[in-house]
Amino acid sequence: MRSVALLMVLVATGCGPIEYISMVTFQASKVVQEARSSRAPELAPYEYTSAVEYLHKAREVGGYARYEEAIEFGKKARDFGFEAIKLSRERGAK
Repeated sequence: MRSVALLMVLVATGCGPIEYISMVTFQASKVVQEARSSRAPELAPYEYTSAVEYLHKAREVGGYARYEEAIEFGKKARDFGFEAIKLSRERGAK
């Protein structure tokens, strides 16, 4: 019984870093890079800057092992990055 409880605790504590890596390292970073490539700094500066700053904050907070907060900042970075890409494509087509 104790070993099952210990295993549950170990599994539960391991999910934060894994989700952090998935959200911040892979998803949010990729979207911000794509936004940079789509000329978002010139065409959607507010959204792009927000994405960059949220990504920076996610990495900073993740460095202190505050993974839940870091994941939330990563989601905001990803969402602002997507918005920056969308706006830059719309504005670049005109």
